[in-house]
Amino acid sequence: MGQTRGSKKCDDVMNIPLDRWSFAHDDWKRYGSLTTNVVECFNGVLKDARHLPIIALVMTTFFKSVEYFTDKSKTTLAKINDGHVYSSFATNKYEHWRQKSRRHRVVEFDGNAGAYTVQTPVNPTSPYKGNHLHVINLNEWTCTCKKLQQWKMPCSHVIAVCTYHNLDPLCYFSDYWKLE
Repeated sequence: MGQTRGSKKCDDVMNIPLDRWSFAHDDWKRYGSLTTNVVECFNGVLKDARHLPIIALVMTTFFKSVEYFTDKSKTTLAKINDGHVYSSFATNKYEHWRQKSRRHRVVEFDGNAGAYTVQTPVNPTSPYKGNHLHVINLNEWTCTCKKLQQWKMPCSHVIAVCTYHNLDPLCYFSDYWKLE
């Protein structure tokens, strides 16, 4: 049987603040993501230990975690020594968006307020992609595509505005993506 509005279970859920259980009301605290790579990574660590006795499970989890962080630390230090600043994921995503930005058209709304619109080109292969108008506010770090807010790195629209004004789009990267 379904639960009615006046039922105990429905009332219990309604007493929980919306930002605790509703993705639509979290004020971008999760940056538009429902799961994280950390959860997936930890799941991978535990995969081999699931059917072990408790002491063996704890020891396996501990040593696998130490091994994982040691490997990641060595890899990251090697990349830093090679002159890399950002993670490979962030660098690849940025390069993809930089290529896309070359075809965007920037229209300035109010340069003092940092407000711009960016027109994306028509995509002849898909009726749902391209030919969009996005509003960017550089001062508030917002774009209507929400990629800047979600990923904490410049989307193609922000890169287009930065290129238009000879600004460095890398200043719109969060420190989260830095290898150091």
